[in-house]
Amino acid sequence: IAIPASVTRIGGNAFGNCDNLTEVYYLGYEEYKPYMTMEDGNDALVNANWFYGDGATRTGITLETLPDKTEYWVNEELDTTGLAVAVTYSDGAKIDIWDGFTISGFDSSTAGTKTVTITYKDLTTTFTVTVKDKSGSCGNQLTWTVSEEGVLTISGTGTMYDYQYVSAPWYELRGEITTVVIENGVTGLGDYAFYSLFNMTGVSIADSVTTLGQGTFESCYRLAEVTIPSGVTGIENYVFYNCSALQNITLPVGVISIGDRAFERCEGLEAVVLPDSVQEIGE
Repeated sequence: IAIPASVTRIGGNAFGNCDNLTEVYYLGYEEYKPYMTMEDGNDALVNANWFYGDGATRTGITLETLPDKTEYWVNEELDTTGLAVAVTYSDGAKIDIWDGFTISGFDSSTAGTKTVTITYKDLTTTFTVTVKDKSGSCGNQLTWTVSEEGVLTISGTGTMYDYQYVSAPWYELRGEITTVVIENGVTGLGDYAFYSLFNMTGVSIADSVTTLGQGTFESCYRLAEVTIPSGVTGIENYVFYNCSALQNITLPVGVISIGDRAFERCEGLEAVVLPDSVQEIGE
């Protein structure tokens, strides 16, 4: 039997009891068949050998759009959301396909540029993605790493770079960071360095730290307790703004100034003991 490409539905039992049916010639492209509705009672038709097309042959597959995500962190899984693949034919036809192809070559166990291969039938095409280490530079002599346990560690010597809200290099990892460790040798924390680390519950700040940047811990909603090193003399604007779970904070003797809105929207904070050294408190 020959079925024209215009057929999109085959009714129930249309080929019921056609037990001798062995070959079906579908005059459309094979990629159209999954969209044809076959109602119950057409087992003979479904189980027959299908042949496709009107002589046109497949010439390749193309990427119509790349996946939305092409940059990954080490050990992240591949996300193909947004990927669109099409089959091209010798007669110029191009048909979108949504399944039936395989994806191979993605390896996020190490950093680097990775080639991902899409295979459909005997045809292939490729695209590349970038896998990044969970580490890098955050100061002239400072480095950062995020462990598999969710610990963000700042190490080295000197002052961190300043950032603008979402520009810190670990910002995309904020959902998995639960602890921040500032190691000895670090002297200053950058502006908005730890902005919106919403799952962070603990922070350890080395005694070598003498400055906190503006908004350093802003919107760290689950941070409950902080001990500020004794060498810090100023609490900058917005440092703990919107840290709603903050309950305990120790201000060292030697703090001279507290900036604007440094503790605004810290609903869990019941009291702060101000050392006698404090001379200025902002809005």
